[in-house]
Amino acid sequence: MTAPNAELAYRVLDHIDADPESWDQADWGRNTGCGTRACFAGWAVLLAGGEVQTDREGKWVSVTVDGERFGSVRNAAQQVLGIEDDEVPSTRRLCSCCDDVDDSCGLFDGTNTRVALGRFVEELFGPRPARPWTPDEKLPEGGTRVTVKRACNGCGELLGDVTDAEMDRAVAGLPSEDVRAECPRCRPGATS
Repeated sequence: MTAPNAELAYRVLDHIDADPESWDQADWGRNTGCGTRACFAGWAVLLAGGEVQTDREGKWVSVTVDGERFGSVRNAAQQVLGIEDDEVPSTRRLCSCCDDVDDSCGLFDGTNTRVALGRFVEELFGPRPARPWTPDEKLPEGGTRVTVKRACNGCGELLGDVTDAEMDRAVAGLPSEDVRAECPRCRPGATS
């Protein structure tokens, strides 16, 4: 098991905020004629580079992450998020989707609202990690090494260094994900 992946957990919340139509907390995942719809766990797997295998109706039947095949989205999501059942007792206590007290699916509960997901993520992974801010560096041989910065989609304020995933999206020609939730001016509840 890897260390808890707060960056991925918050990236899933940002994805849900940016494209709420692609989020269906009651369905692990499904490919439809209108695109992909998935729950928090499903988007964690996809944003971590996982690949899904579907049945004829588009319902996800198994997931492969880094060459490892999982029979359930839940197990794959726990792997990519770096959480184990015994590490998340709060979700066990709050779980409402099953009768098994040892089943820690609270974060993945199909009845969770976006607000509830935010609380679970903060409880399990801590507050949203701040982006690092790498200063420009003068090189001894001349020139300057710069680190690409990420700007808010809403106001354009620089937030910090881009992540590897953001750079990969840009190189692939994909649109930037919405990061207004990271911006002190644009995040929900911010005062202007």
